[in-house]
Amino acid sequence: MEITRNKLTREQEHFFYRLRNYLETPIYFYGSIQRSDYVIGKSDIDVDIFTENEESMKIKLANFLKKDFTKFKEIIWRLKNNKVVSGYKIMYHDKLNDFNVEISIYNEKHKKYVLKEHNHKFKLNIIALFILYILKTIYYKLSLINQPIYAYLKKKILSFGSNTEDDDFIVIKM
Repeated sequence: MEITRNKLTREQEHFFYRLRNYLETPIYFYGSIQRSDYVIGKSDIDVDIFTENEESMKIKLANFLKKDFTKFKEIIWRLKNNKVVSGYKIMYHDKLNDFNVEISIYNEKHKKYVLKEHNHKFKLNIIALFILYILKTIYYKLSLINQPIYAYLKKKILSFGSNTEDDDFIVIKM
């Protein structure tokens, strides 16, 4: 998952190369960048970072992104094995190159569980991929639905396509 299924632009590759070197840790890609429903220039790029010290990593990441430390969202996620994992998320928009990245930070001790959870959604059945393609066309190209409806439908399709239940995912601090 350190390599993407879909090709990144040169600017995106450069961004992640610099980020990886600055943080001195691997970056794990997940989400649509690893599936055939990725929409170039529209889909965000989801990444996980694992660390022994989340607070220190938040500071380093905020410094790299030139973002306020308080922009991180604290999250709690109940995994399919009922293990509860906490972490942090931040959205970043590269204005110059016009792409979005959602970065998640988790403790290293949860790495195998989080990566296993993401792996379930890499291989969706063909019906789910087709429905996702239609949904993304309706959202990104036709602008016929708003973001909350898009997110809800996408979550349901991903659950259907990976034959799993919806994630229990809570933002506890904004």
